[in-house]
This record gives sequence, C-alpha cells and structure tokens, in this order.
Amino acid sequence: MLFLTKYICIDFAFYTFYSFSFYTSAETAEELPRLLREAEQVSWTYLELLEAITHFELNKRKEKSIERRMKWARFPYHKTFVTAKVKLTLTIT
Repeated sequence: MLFLTKYICIDFAFYTFYSFSFYTSAETAEELPRLLREAEQVSWTYLELLEAITHFELNKRKEKSIERRMKWARFPYHKTFVTAKVKLTLTIT
C-alpha cells in the first residue's frame, strides 16, 4: 500500500509539474520540483504545499512588477528609503 501511495504521489507531482507550467510563470514551474522535494522531506500537508507555491508565485510577480515599473520610470539608478538620505522636515512651507 505504501508503494502505491508513493506511486500516486509521484504521478501527481509529475502531472502537476507539467500542467502547472501552463497556468503560472516559468520561474514557478522551475521551482516546483524543489518545493515538492521539500514538502516530501518535511511532510507538508497539501494546504502547506499550495501555500508555499502561492507565496513563491506572488513574490515573483511582485518582483517583476517592481522591475517593470522601474524600467518604465527610467530612473538613473534604484534608490530605496534605506539607501536614500532623506531629511525629515517638520515644518509646513
């Protein structure tokens, strides 16, 4: 029974990998085998696996969105609030 369960899980992972690539980004499809291995090693539930995949996908989309907007804005270089030295002004002019 254990062999059959492993076979079903491996078959599910194989099917998921190839069907998943049609619905998500290429980065997520490439990351899926690593997430599946980690899920198997740590014994994640299906909900935890889906949550990890979703978080990865959302983080990648956020990164691409920032890159696209920075490219569109044509800034000479990228500055964050941490790297920029902004003086705090408490007066209204």
